Amino acid sequence: MTGDYSNQHLVPMKQVVPPRYEARNDFDVFAELSERWEKGGYARFTEGKSQLQWLETFYNVARQRGASQQVELPPFAEFWQANQLIEMPENPDSERFIRFADFCRDPLAHPLKTASGKIEIFSQRIADYGYPDCPGHPMWLEPDEWQGNAEPEQLQVLSAHPAHRLHSQLNYSSLRELYAVANREPVTIHPDDAQGARHNRRGYGAGVELPWADPCRSGH
Repeated sequence: MTGDYSNQHLVPMKQVVPPRYEARNDFDVFAELSERWEKGGYARFTEGKSQLQWLETFYNVARQRGASQQVELPPFAEFWQANQLIEMPENPDSERFIRFADFCRDPLAHPLKTASGKIEIFSQRIADYGYPDCPGHPMWLEPDEWQGNAEPEQLQVLSAHPAHRLHSQLNYSSLRELYAVANREPVTIHPDDAQGARHNRRGYGAGVELPWADPCRSGH
């Protein structure tokens, strides 16, 4: 589904290149984790279906729901083979959509799915779990690594959501030309931090290292 929150488009997303090295997809990972957790877990997780069969199952559910709203979708095999984007008709009511509108209009008749039926700032259920990193109310928790406990020569990396793509998707397209620097992902650094041994200048390449995440160095 594409189209942000509208989910107005339906398009088949097919494999472009085979998995690199030992990379695995989520379906296989969780299917085998289920088997390791409990004998027979693989079969219960997959329900005897492959990835493509599950896609067809979900598609058919959407097709049935669409038919009930006078939206006709082609059979899955035809949709998958055509490899074309399907655009759903616009719903005028969607332009006037207000989240929790029923609750706002009549909270007693349309309670939320919380213990109180209301918007909750504090959750007793979550608090009862006793998780040190997840209290029952919003609060700031000091991270294990952050600017407050960094060494003088260390920098804090803030990774904002890309403005021109969704994660790595569309990173290969012409959209990349809008933001890439020397065909590399851009990184900005304060001029004061760029001085000295770093020798960073606008347009130059920069290497960003996170040594604690190095899979080849245990404990680093």
